[in-house]
Amino acid sequence: KTDPSVTIAEIKSVLPITTVLAYYGLEAGPKGAMRCPFHDDRAASMKVYPDTDTAYCFAGSCEVQSVDVIDFIMHKEKCDKRAAIL
Repeated sequence: KTDPSVTIAEIKSVLPITTVLAYYGLEAGPKGAMRCPFHDDRAASMKVYPDTDTAYCFAGSCEVQSVDVIDFIMHKEKCDKRAAIL
């Protein structure tokens, strides 16, 4: 359970996108490309940006495009932002 005094910025500062990906058994390739877990992806349309701890899906048909670590959890768990933060 998350300490209520911890801010979203603090969570993001200590939770790298690579850790979130690993939790779900996902890993980006050496250039940051991976198959998007949010749609039926036959090519690597998602790019992971470890420097900003974000990811972006370039597939026009994907409802999820730009995500940070909290958004990634929210979409993966199909929950609201509050639940993703907790």
